[in-house]
Amino acid sequence: MVASTAAYFARCLDCRNSPSSFFCILCCTAFCSCSKSDLGTEAQPLRLRTAAVSGDLKPEAREVDLGLLGPDAIPRHTYSVVNTSSSSFKIRSVKKSCSCQSVDATAGTQVASGATLKVNYELPKGNGGELSGDVVLLTDSAQHDLSQIKLALTATVPKVIWATPEALIFSDRSDRSNPQQLKVESDIDGLFESPLDITTERGLVNVHVLERAKRHLILNVALNRDIQPGDSFDMISVYCGDVRRTSSRIRVRYLHNVETKSTL
Repeated sequence: MVASTAAYFARCLDCRNSPSSFFCILCCTAFCSCSKSDLGTEAQPLRLRTAAVSGDLKPEAREVDLGLLGPDAIPRHTYSVVNTSSSSFKIRSVKKSCSCQSVDATAGTQVASGATLKVNYELPKGNGGELSGDVVLLTDSAQHDLSQIKLALTATVPKVIWATPEALIFSDRSDRSNPQQLKVESDIDGLFESPLDITTERGLVNVHVLERAKRHLILNVALNRDIQPGDSFDMISVYCGDVRRTSSRIRVRYLHNVETKSTL
């Protein structure tokens, strides 16, 4: 039956202008579509590069988007880099886009032909938001896509805490009885219901809470009446719950004899 089917396809190809040739093309298209569906339907936010190894296609993800992570999740991914060349290669150097990132690939590592190199790469969460980074492995491989292996990682994590504006400016010409307002926000629901601690480094300003909600604070910031003439600086620190993760520092500047307005 296989032989007769093959002979039929051959006859169709020899007669491209006949109606049977159109039927043959439809059959081939349907066969290819069914074969692709067998590869799996699980959706992943990845862009894949493929390389042939002993006749088989091996998916090799070098650009990964983790999407939106939970507040306690770690932006980390394990890459699988397949040596698709006919000879082994050695990693010459490892270059990260920032020294604050973590990667376990090391210079001198040897990867045999057909073997898979596992690389664990992690981004620091910082204060949250959109994160991105990449690490480049330089090797001695003669194959172009293996001589420089760039692994990119992006993720979005909830912003822990931030302030608007990012800094406050006062002057001695401003009305000292007219304080400025500062809004402190978070993407974490209920964060500001946890224990709250607000401090200043030099006592240049007095800070009071005007409004307190699950995801924001409104602070009243007034210039201290006992401030001495001359330019001065201070720093407001806002801590919520876990001080290691949920803190914000707002710079305050006092300009002597200069007219200015609130940035809010």
